[in-house]
Amino acid sequence: MRLRAILTVAACSLGVVAANGTASAGANRTSSPWGPHGPMTNYCASPRGLCMELSHIEKRRTYGNKYVGHDEPSLLFYSHQPGSGNQMRYTLTLPRDPSYAPKLNRSWNFELQPAFWFGMAMCASKSYPEVKRSCKPDSDSNIQPPGRHAGTAYMELQFYPPGNVPQPTGFSCSLTRWCAALTIDSYAYDPIHNVTLNSHCANAIGGIEYVNFAYLTRNGRSTVPANPIQAGSAVFNIDPKRDLFMNPGDRIQVTLHDVYTLKRVNGRVLDNTPSDGLQTVVTDLTTHQSGSMTASKRNGFGQITFAPDPSVECKLVPYNFHPMYSTSTPNTTVPWAAHTYNVAFSGEIGHLDLCYPVLFSALETISPGGACPGDFLEGQGSDYSYSDVDDYGCFGQGYFGPKTLALPASLEGPTGSQLTPFGGCLGANDPGFDGPSYQKLWPDGNPNHAGPTYFSSPLSGGKYNTNYQQVGFQTDLPAVEPYPYCNFLTGAGCSLLPTTDDEAQAAFYPFYSSGSVQGHCMWSLGNDIPGFTRNDYGRNSQYGPLLPQVYLNPGGGLVHEFDNFSRTLPNNPCPAG
Repeated sequence: MRLRAILTVAACSLGVVAANGTASAGANRTSSPWGPHGPMTNYCASPRGLCMELSHIEKRRTYGNKYVGHDEPSLLFYSHQPGSGNQMRYTLTLPRDPSYAPKLNRSWNFELQPAFWFGMAMCASKSYPEVKRSCKPDSDSNIQPPGRHAGTAYMELQFYPPGNVPQPTGFSCSLTRWCAALTIDSYAYDPIHNVTLNSHCANAIGGIEYVNFAYLTRNGRSTVPANPIQAGSAVFNIDPKRDLFMNPGDRIQVTLHDVYTLKRVNGRVLDNTPSDGLQTVVTDLTTHQSGSMTASKRNGFGQITFAPDPSVECKLVPYNFHPMYSTSTPNTTVPWAAHTYNVAFSGEIGHLDLCYPVLFSALETISPGGACPGDFLEGQGSDYSYSDVDDYGCFGQGYFGPKTLALPASLEGPTGSQLTPFGGCLGANDPGFDGPSYQKLWPDGNPNHAGPTYFSSPLSGGKYNTNYQQVGFQTDLPAVEPYPYCNFLTGAGCSLLPTTDDEAQAAFYPFYSSGSVQGHCMWSLGNDIPGFTRNDYGRNSQYGPLLPQVYLNPGGGLVHEFDNFSRTLPNNPCPAG
């Protein structure tokens, strides 16, 4: 969520881990690869910072009344069809970008969104609200009031664009190609008794919102355990011979489904039991390569025992993560998250601001990971101003695009001598929303702007031939706009165009539009695109009015707050097929 510190790969380290996977309470825990040093840090505040957004009441618990990260303009998919909450297939076309030749008002996907993802709610017995209520996988019996809800995590199948600073400091796997990872966010907090996972353990795993992480590999096996206790910095050792890489412009098929074990007697199926966990499969229809990852014990996925007592060891519990619900409706929610959905597509925006000298051709002098010099400029498009206090975690010209940080030569073909023309800061947009994400630099048919990502509505059913009945638009701006500009308890001051550093409205906010690609209806996030856009659903106003939501207050009471603008259509105007 909020990028507050910059780590180098060398700075990533875990505490001492015993052979049985348990970190002892007295171990010297400096940090996990997911978060910066310090107690009770949060993976979502780390350089990678790609987590499910907390509700405002939970955000205040961790960060106070501050903007803590990205916002997530999302497209929601609803269906009452059994299986629509745990089995689906999408198709998409990965975007292309302009060349890296220096030019003002040019944009790349890594500037606008360091990831986009496909999401789903998951069973997680040791996650919020810690009521020890059993979670039956793939079942709507899990639809319960906040105080009785089973433990819930959120899965994001994240796609990372090329050209950014390499992971884990930045967001890219490659200078020229895309990659993908399966991530699952859990939240270690008991709101009824108002206690969290103890700080020693939380510090070892990157915070109380901790993450299982694994790149999609060609053979479907993770080479490093996905859980945050055992992972170590080696989890980011990307390898093109092992992991799935995709080219800009490739057509991709994305399949998500639970894995079952059939029990038969005399040829008769007696039981169909969820077994290894959710499996994600990405097939590149252009190169005919594929990669997969299953959220299973055998791939090192696991939960952390919920232990508020600091004397209790930080213990890993190997775990198969299964989808939580059978259907995808407004009632299939994650009770600790700002967003109210189950099955969704989302963009991650707000993670980058620019940093470059007043004289465009001047030599940059930025210490990697440091602040942007005060006599440098930030902004682009309609927003030019001198650098300010929110420009930290910065990297100069050449750290983005070809000739970036020292990546193994095996990752790339010849890259030439081109450089991205601007430096950039990963710790940006706090207190204001003024980075490239909030400028008219999104896909709009301009060849100097980032290219569009086209993706379909999902298909569910046994043969992936059933469309979802409704779609919705949602953005969690009220959850991330800083207080008191936006009062999350009343909705006063919350805006679909958030506030910049200059206390003016942002120049732009991306929206979804639909159109035709090779005869198929597809979606895209950005601006209207000539030759594609047939319907933009009111542009920025598509996100609708403020949505009242109910969450658990510390102590178990209920609180009403506004964390989203949300609008649900009565139908699915862009069915797949």
